[in-house]
Amino acid sequence: MAWWYSQLHLRSYRLRINILILLRVVSTVRSMMDSSRSAQRAVIQFLRAEEEHASQIYSRMKEVYGEQCIARCAIFRWCQRYEAGRVNIKDLPRPGQAHVVTNSATISAADELIR
Repeated sequence: MAWWYSQLHLRSYRLRINILILLRVVSTVRSMMDSSRSAQRAVIQFLRAEEEHASQIYSRMKEVYGEQCIARCAIFRWCQRYEAGRVNIKDLPRPGQAHVVTNSATISAADELIR
């Protein structure tokens, strides 16, 4: 076997490993972001139930979450939703929303694309 072939095979293997790591990191980051948004929505829901005004909720959350605080307009929208009777803090499914699934089938498919 030529030395360049083994080098090419090694690079291909490293690329596959890097892609798999990247897929797992993206999945983990999305999961963390979703839990952070859900936690902030729960705070909005609680403070709105305490009859706190949306602008006051934004001020308090900005102090606590700083740069990670959701946008002011989003806080106002969530306040309106909770006033209208919504109880769920999760996003509702909507058409066109990307679905990311990282499982053995996805990893195998990515592996096959690289080969």
